[in-house]
Amino acid sequence: MKALFLVILISLAGCSSHQNQQSLRLHVQKKWIQSTLNEQYLGPQIINPSSPLVLEDLVISSNPVDGIAAFEKKSGNRVWKNSVKNGITSGLARFNDLVIYAANDGQIYAVKSNTGKTVWTFPTQTETLSLPIADGKNLYLLASNGNLFSLDAATGKLNWSYFQRDNSPMSIRSSSSPVIDGNLLYVGFSDGTLAAFDKTNGFLKWERSFSGAKNRFKDLDSTPVIVGDHIYVTTFSGGLFCLKKSSGDIVWQNEEGSASGVVASGNRLFYSSTNHNIIALDISTGKQIWSYKVKTGIASRPLIHKELLIAGTSAGPVVALSSLNGEHLADYSTGWGVASQVAIDSSTQVLYVSSNYGFLYALHLEWLRPSQLWPWEKI
Repeated sequence: MKALFLVILISLAGCSSHQNQQSLRLHVQKKWIQSTLNEQYLGPQIINPSSPLVLEDLVISSNPVDGIAAFEKKSGNRVWKNSVKNGITSGLARFNDLVIYAANDGQIYAVKSNTGKTVWTFPTQTETLSLPIADGKNLYLLASNGNLFSLDAATGKLNWSYFQRDNSPMSIRSSSSPVIDGNLLYVGFSDGTLAAFDKTNGFLKWERSFSGAKNRFKDLDSTPVIVGDHIYVTTFSGGLFCLKKSSGDIVWQNEEGSASGVVASGNRLFYSSTNHNIIALDISTGKQIWSYKVKTGIASRPLIHKELLIAGTSAGPVVALSSLNGEHLADYSTGWGVASQVAIDSSTQVLYVSSNYGFLYALHLEWLRPSQLWPWEKI
């Protein structure tokens, strides 16, 4: 009888614990908001694909109008600002105590992260949309005219360059960022080609074209993702492909394309498609697990944090979904849309979001019971 009573108590405790977990709701609270612009922007609609860069005490954000600014993470106070003609759309890379970015004035800049003081520059002679990627010594970057550069990250000295001509009549205003895997460098080009290079000398190892005749936009603008022996890449209108890393041979594909690429977590792939969906797939087979329809615009590249999937939408709010089943948990509207991948400080559960019109948001995530929330707070 005592044993039966104990089993009942354990069962009730388990049910109570499950009910408590189910009753929690994700709360998104604004900590601060700051403009990265020198003055209010009143021009045509802009898209900002550059994600914030989160450092120990600073968060750095750029905009496609007039440059880059650094803010204290806790207070949001501006620490420094660098003005750049025509702004920045490439994204921000960290190398030791340097922040490196390619600006739309045709220059690559390396600046001190704590002061913004310029250490070196390198001329690309064109705008650059690709996020610079650094390893322990060198920097790799794809310019919008098809030039792939390898530079010494500390000095900006050119190691080698490779040019890929694109004769496509139309292309998306976006660009793939290189990915490093051992001694190889993988990068996609706007003509729909994925190529693997020897990163020490720039020699081409193999390439595969995805520019089918039926595709209006042939661009391969997403950043490749490597997991084990496979590489995952998306084209804008051709779909998602799983390839053998060694040869580029296709293992499986999904028909929904994407400009922002996939994110791998455990045995799943997540990506935002050009068909206004956020999709979860089995990483081995490509079989769809769940799909979430974005209400307005196209979602940015997802961020996976614990069991959350967080993505901006180009004409709507930042949305938080369950990465397990795609359930909508919360959202937060910046009023201008978000085209870039959001960033998070895992130690404080604070999201940093760059809106299309040059505002940087710090948003705190917290699981709360309904009784802890004011009735007028939007979840």
